[in-house]
Amino acid sequence: MKVFTDREDNLKPACESTRMNRLDSDDKGFLDFILTKMPSGLIVFNDKIKVVYMNRTAEHFTHRYKIPDEVAVICGRIFSAITAGKFDELFPGEIILYRKPENSTNSWIFRIYVYKVPSPLIAVYISEEKISDKINLNERRIQFKLTRRELDVLRRVVDGLSNSEISKDCEISEYTVKDHLSSILSKFGVKNRFELICALTQASRSETDLLHEKVGPGRVC
Repeated sequence: MKVFTDREDNLKPACESTRMNRLDSDDKGFLDFILTKMPSGLIVFNDKIKVVYMNRTAEHFTHRYKIPDEVAVICGRIFSAITAGKFDELFPGEIILYRKPENSTNSWIFRIYVYKVPSPLIAVYISEEKISDKINLNERRIQFKLTRRELDVLRRVVDGLSNSEISKDCEISEYTVKDHLSSILSKFGVKNRFELICALTQASRSETDLLHEKVGPGRVC
């Protein structure tokens, strides 16, 4: 279990090389930018199990899915353990939940971290086990001569996002998303999203089969 017992000490290893501990008030916008753009969702709870901070990625998650009930239950147990002085005894290791929310095609990972002083807070980092992470999309970009932006759209199509969600995620208009998607379908020689996913997964399987042929049975790489 990662416990933040002092903010300065917690940041010290990184600060020794980057001197981030010297950020002044003018850099608050930069920190806000980092928290907003970070790929993991971040939700911070206080000891009343109330949300005191949520970044944009976490907002997207909560608009689509429900946070597992276990998260609030575990947060309550952690705060109770801190109050009783038994936190280290009851939570000696990392706290990680793997859950598949209703209507989600993928599982999600919830990593829980505790900041104990001066007043306890709990940070929950949310990340998705994405299908796009299992496919070499950079190879597909080269093979089908996709632009960087088309690759951005393709990655989100693979992960099941709608045109509207892709528009918000990439900060482009929905019309532009449709334009990119039309170009992607044309380059792949397919008619719709379903055929596109089939083409991608088939190519991925072919790569895996070829790798097995090269490596041979019983080898691990």
